[in-house]
Amino acid sequence: MERAATDRSPAGARLTRAMASRFVPVLGHSAEIIPFPAERAPTQGEMKKIDDIDVKILEILSEDARASISEIGRRIHKSRTAVEARIARMEQAHIIRGYRVILGEQGPRVGPANEAFLIIRHSGGSDCHIIWNEIKEYPNVVECHSLFGPLDLIVKMRYAQFEELMAMKEHLNGISEVREVTICPVLKTWS
Repeated sequence: MERAATDRSPAGARLTRAMASRFVPVLGHSAEIIPFPAERAPTQGEMKKIDDIDVKILEILSEDARASISEIGRRIHKSRTAVEARIARMEQAHIIRGYRVILGEQGPRVGPANEAFLIIRHSGGSDCHIIWNEIKEYPNVVECHSLFGPLDLIVKMRYAQFEELMAMKEHLNGISEVREVTICPVLKTWS
Protein backbone atom coordinates (compact mmCIF):
# COMPACT_ATOMS: atom_id res chain seq x y z
CA MET A 1 0.00 0.00 0.00
CA GLU A 2 2.25 2.75 -1.19
CA ARG A 3 -0.67 5.18 -1.39
CA ALA A 4 0.63 7.19 1.55
CA ALA A 5 2.71 9.57 -0.53
CA THR A 6 -0.39 10.90 -2.32
CA ASP A 7 -3.18 10.48 0.27
CA ARG A 8 -4.48 13.36 2.32
CA SER A 9 -5.46 13.31 5.99
CA PRO A 10 -8.91 14.47 7.11
CA ALA A 11 -7.38 17.92 7.74
CA GLY A 12 -6.11 18.03 4.14
CA ALA A 13 -2.38 17.91 4.96
CA ARG A 14 -0.11 15.86 2.72
CA LEU A 15 0.99 12.56 4.24
CA THR A 16 4.61 11.54 4.21
CA ARG A 17 5.95 7.97 4.26
CA ALA A 18 7.05 8.50 7.89
CA MET A 19 3.50 9.48 8.83
CA ALA A 20 2.11 6.49 6.91
CA SER A 21 4.07 4.10 9.13
CA ARG A 22 1.76 5.12 11.98
CA PHE A 23 -1.44 4.14 10.11
CA VAL A 24 -3.62 1.12 10.70
CA PRO A 25 -5.37 -0.55 7.76
CA VAL A 26 -8.96 -1.45 8.66
CA LEU A 27 -10.12 -4.89 7.56
CA GLY A 28 -13.11 -4.75 5.26
CA HIS A 29 -14.02 -5.34 1.66
CA SER A 30 -11.30 -2.87 0.75
CA ALA A 31 -8.58 -1.74 3.11
CA GLU A 32 -8.88 1.83 4.30
CA ILE A 33 -6.07 3.64 6.08
CA ILE A 34 -7.02 5.29 9.35
CA PRO A 35 -4.29 7.46 10.95
CA PHE A 36 -3.44 7.30 14.63
CA PRO A 37 -3.70 10.74 16.22
CA ALA A 38 -0.53 12.76 15.54
CA GLU A 39 0.30 13.05 19.23
CA ARG A 40 0.92 9.32 19.66
CA ALA A 41 2.24 6.29 17.81
CA PRO A 42 0.64 2.84 18.16
CA THR A 43 1.33 1.20 21.52
CA GLN A 44 2.32 -2.40 22.05
CA GLY A 45 -0.65 -4.63 21.29
CA GLU A 46 -2.06 -2.27 18.66
CA MET A 47 -1.59 -3.58 15.17
CA LYS A 48 0.26 -1.44 12.67
CA LYS A 49 -1.28 -3.25 9.71
CA ILE A 50 -3.23 -6.29 8.69
CA ASP A 51 -1.54 -8.20 5.90
CA ASP A 52 -2.61 -11.04 3.63
CA ILE A 53 -1.45 -13.64 6.16
CA ASP A 54 -3.68 -12.12 8.86
CA VAL A 55 -6.60 -12.16 6.42
CA LYS A 56 -5.96 -15.87 5.68
CA ILE A 57 -5.91 -16.64 9.42
CA LEU A 58 -9.20 -14.77 9.86
CA GLU A 59 -10.75 -16.66 6.95
CA ILE A 60 -9.72 -20.02 8.44
CA LEU A 61 -11.04 -19.08 11.90
CA SER A 62 -14.29 -17.79 10.36
CA GLU A 63 -14.81 -21.18 8.71
CA ASP A 64 -13.79 -23.19 11.78
CA ALA A 65 -13.11 -21.39 15.06
CA ARG A 66 -11.81 -24.68 16.48
CA ALA A 67 -9.01 -24.99 13.92
CA SER A 68 -5.81 -25.67 15.82
CA ILE A 69 -2.90 -23.27 15.60
CA SER A 70 -0.81 -26.05 14.07
CA GLU A 71 -3.44 -26.68 11.38
CA ILE A 72 -3.66 -22.97 10.57
CA GLY A 73 0.15 -22.84 10.36
CA ARG A 74 0.20 -25.76 7.90
CA ARG A 75 -2.47 -24.16 5.73
CA ILE A 76 -0.71 -20.79 5.49
CA HIS A 77 2.86 -22.15 5.58
CA LYS A 78 3.86 -20.41 8.83
CA SER A 79 5.19 -21.73 12.13
CA ARG A 80 2.91 -22.43 15.06
CA THR A 81 4.63 -19.67 17.04
CA ALA A 82 4.10 -17.10 14.28
CA VAL A 83 0.41 -17.99 13.96
CA GLU A 84 -0.08 -17.88 17.72
CA ALA A 85 1.55 -14.42 17.92
CA ARG A 86 -0.59 -13.08 15.06
CA ILE A 87 -3.81 -14.38 16.64
CA ALA A 88 -2.82 -12.89 20.01
CA ARG A 89 -2.15 -9.49 18.36
CA MET A 90 -5.50 -9.58 16.56
CA GLU A 91 -7.27 -10.47 19.82
CA GLN A 92 -5.51 -7.62 21.65
CA ALA A 93 -6.43 -5.20 18.85
CA HIS A 94 -10.07 -6.43 19.06
CA ILE A 95 -10.06 -7.59 15.46
CA ILE A 96 -10.94 -11.01 16.89
CA ARG A 97 -13.46 -10.33 19.64
CA GLY A 98 -14.53 -13.87 20.51
CA TYR A 99 -15.40 -17.36 19.43
CA ARG A 100 -18.91 -18.89 19.36
CA VAL A 101 -20.46 -22.29 19.77
CA ILE A 102 -23.61 -22.96 17.76
CA LEU A 103 -25.42 -26.07 18.95
CA GLY A 104 -27.23 -28.32 16.51
CA GLU A 105 -30.52 -30.08 17.14
CA GLN A 106 -28.75 -33.03 18.80
CA GLY A 107 -26.61 -30.80 21.06
CA PRO A 108 -27.18 -30.74 24.80
CA ARG A 109 -29.71 -28.27 26.12
CA VAL A 110 -27.99 -25.21 27.53
CA GLY A 111 -29.84 -22.73 29.71
CA PRO A 112 -33.06 -23.11 31.64
CA ALA A 113 -34.07 -26.76 32.04
CA ASN A 114 -37.87 -26.39 32.17
CA GLU A 115 -40.09 -25.97 29.13
CA ALA A 116 -43.65 -24.77 28.72
CA PHE A 117 -46.09 -23.96 25.97
CA LEU A 118 -48.12 -20.79 26.12
CA ILE A 119 -51.39 -21.03 24.22
CA ILE A 120 -52.58 -17.61 23.08
CA ARG A 121 -55.89 -16.50 21.67
CA HIS A 122 -55.87 -13.01 20.20
CA SER A 123 -58.65 -10.47 19.85
CA GLY A 124 -59.23 -11.16 16.18
CA GLY A 125 -57.89 -10.36 12.76
CA SER A 126 -54.31 -11.14 11.93
CA ASP A 127 -52.65 -10.07 15.16
CA CYS A 128 -50.15 -12.94 15.42
CA HIS A 129 -47.24 -10.91 14.02
CA ILE A 130 -47.92 -8.07 16.48
CA ILE A 131 -47.76 -10.48 19.42
CA TRP A 132 -44.63 -12.13 18.00
CA ASN A 133 -42.91 -8.74 17.69
CA GLU A 134 -43.60 -8.14 21.40
CA ILE A 135 -41.96 -11.38 22.59
CA LYS A 136 -39.33 -12.36 20.00
CA GLU A 137 -36.48 -10.57 21.83
CA TYR A 138 -36.95 -12.60 25.01
CA PRO A 139 -34.02 -15.07 25.19
CA ASN A 140 -36.17 -17.82 26.76
CA VAL A 141 -38.68 -17.82 23.88
CA VAL A 142 -37.66 -20.79 21.74
CA GLU A 143 -40.27 -20.69 18.97
CA CYS A 144 -43.71 -19.42 18.10
CA HIS A 145 -46.33 -20.97 15.82
CA SER A 146 -49.40 -19.36 14.31
CA LEU A 147 -52.21 -21.91 14.09
CA PHE A 148 -55.41 -22.47 12.15
CA GLY A 149 -58.37 -23.39 14.35
CA PRO A 150 -59.58 -22.41 17.81
CA LEU A 151 -56.04 -21.51 19.00
CA ASP A 152 -54.14 -18.63 17.44
CA LEU A 153 -50.55 -18.96 18.71
CA ILE A 154 -48.44 -21.48 20.59
CA VAL A 155 -45.19 -20.20 22.10
CA LYS A 156 -42.52 -22.63 23.34
CA MET A 157 -40.54 -21.17 26.23
CA ARG A 158 -37.74 -22.34 28.52
CA TYR A 159 -37.57 -21.17 32.11
CA ALA A 160 -35.58 -21.81 35.28
CA GLN A 161 -38.13 -20.56 37.83
CA PHE A 162 -41.92 -20.78 37.58
CA GLU A 163 -42.03 -17.04 38.26
CA GLU A 164 -40.41 -16.42 34.83
CA LEU A 165 -43.29 -18.25 33.19
CA MET A 166 -45.84 -16.22 35.14
CA ALA A 167 -44.04 -12.98 34.26
CA MET A 168 -44.28 -13.87 30.57
CA LYS A 169 -48.01 -14.60 30.97
CA GLU A 170 -48.49 -11.18 32.61
CA HIS A 171 -46.51 -9.51 29.82
CA LEU A 172 -48.66 -11.23 27.18
CA ASN A 173 -51.88 -10.28 28.99
CA GLY A 174 -50.70 -6.66 28.88
CA ILE A 175 -50.70 -6.67 25.06
CA SER A 176 -53.98 -5.23 23.79
CA GLU A 177 -54.24 -7.78 20.96
CA VAL A 178 -54.12 -10.74 23.41
CA ARG A 179 -57.49 -12.02 24.63
CA GLU A 180 -56.42 -15.10 26.61
CA VAL A 181 -53.18 -16.88 27.66
CA THR A 182 -53.00 -20.43 28.97
CA ILE A 183 -49.70 -21.79 30.30
CA CYS A 184 -48.89 -25.49 29.93
CA PRO A 185 -45.64 -26.56 31.65
CA VAL A 186 -44.10 -29.67 30.10
CA LEU A 187 -44.04 -32.65 32.46
CA LYS A 188 -42.28 -35.21 30.25
CA THR A 189 -40.93 -35.37 26.71
CA TRP A 190 -40.50 -38.41 24.46
CA SER A 191 -38.46 -38.38 21.30
